Amino acid sequence: MNILEKIIAHKKSELAGREISGCPGRSGRDFLAFLRKKHGQISPNLIAEVKKFSPSRGAIFPDADATKIAEIYEKSGASAISVLTDSEFFGGSLADLEIVAKNSKIPVLRKDFFLEKSQILEARTAGADAILLMVSVLGTAEKLRELREFAEKFGMHALVETHSEREIEVAVASGARIVGVNSRDFATLGVDRGNFAKLLPKIPPGIVRVAESGLGSRAEVDEIAEICDAVLVGTNFMKLQNYEKMKVAVRGFSPNFHRPRLKICGVRTREMADFCEKFGVKFAGFNFVPNSRRRVDPAVAERLAEGRDFEKVAVFQNFSLEKVAEILAIFPAEILQFHGEEGADFLRRVREILSKKVEIWRAVKIDENFAVSTLENLEKSVDVFLFDAREPGAGREISDFVALERAVDFCRAKSVKFGIAGGICAENVGKFLGKFPDAEFFDTASGVERGGGFDFERAKKLGDCFLDEKTRF
Repeated sequence: MNILEKIIAHKKSELAGREISGCPGRSGRDFLAFLRKKHGQISPNLIAEVKKFSPSRGAIFPDADATKIAEIYEKSGASAISVLTDSEFFGGSLADLEIVAKNSKIPVLRKDFFLEKSQILEARTAGADAILLMVSVLGTAEKLRELREFAEKFGMHALVETHSEREIEVAVASGARIVGVNSRDFATLGVDRGNFAKLLPKIPPGIVRVAESGLGSRAEVDEIAEICDAVLVGTNFMKLQNYEKMKVAVRGFSPNFHRPRLKICGVRTREMADFCEKFGVKFAGFNFVPNSRRRVDPAVAERLAEGRDFEKVAVFQNFSLEKVAEILAIFPAEILQFHGEEGADFLRRVREILSKKVEIWRAVKIDENFAVSTLENLEKSVDVFLFDAREPGAGREISDFVALERAVDFCRAKSVKFGIAGGICAENVGKFLGKFPDAEFFDTASGVERGGGFDFERAKKLGDCFLDEKTRF
């Protein structure tokens, strides 16, 4: 008897003689709608799972707090939460399901070994919005249809799980609207991620496709992003047994979580370039302003940036078009940051004279003299606004938060990306992250320096705020 046969035999004995009646209310959270990819979305939606034990691994996170996990999953961008309720083999319970359903705004899937309608009534009463039906357990399209249609009477949806081309055919014949491909063979507990590429394309268009089990990294999700609408991940999060680390891991998988990135400006030494690459700094700014103490020669900048993973940003201030082009011939950046009085006409001409596509960032000082009209005049010529303090590069914060909020509100209303600079450091970045979580990036130079030079410890302390994201909630 293989493990699946043991589970089913136990489940039948568990259900024997048990009567569940009543008429639970309809689900108010549409599991199917939450799993459909939205227009323009590339990454699959995430179903994050609460799983304390498994037959293949044993204990995973046996004393996990379901309330905390539900909060982490929802705030970290999951589209739905799956809760394993089988107690004998997975250490789950209906109590966990009830807790998660009560504390979540996103849909909740009850994952168990469904054999009869009473389990569906039980699931809905506990707050579930969806159930898992396994072709390997139920066998026929008729049985699958019977249970799915019964669940739909209560506003629920069914994720129909398959593991072979034949099972996909059965699922489709049953009228399933959500079909999952599990990389794990429950008979042997072996995992073959090759099943995703082989089987997901077999699911007809119009049916939501879900990849289940065996996904251990974002890179593995990206490999199948074009052939599925959602991924179900549980063990990869639960095995961490640490709520802070779980936040970071879940956000790495979720398409719904926007994470501001870190930009370090004034990169001028190999030590700084090495730090940016090693610690995942998204943008590295190279300053070409003649009177700046952070200035770097374009040829030196190109040597420092060559072959690096970060995106390089060329920083200019009141340069002529000819000088901008001259520097870019040596340092071919695709992001140009203008930190002077450059107007809309000048920025448009920059685009025109450069043969390649570039992204234009325009710094705007935020103080008591700030006017929204400045942004209105520049908006159509700019890709990203960078809001900075009155004295850029001096290590001082933006002091006028009211003006900053007006600037950010403009960007939000116009769907323009924005970044924030001005004395950003490990000690104050938390309040900015909390207030402006939709910022594209936070920009610092002084926040990684001490005594005018690069300070590794200060930089690492700030970088950790973005890697570990302890300041987010």
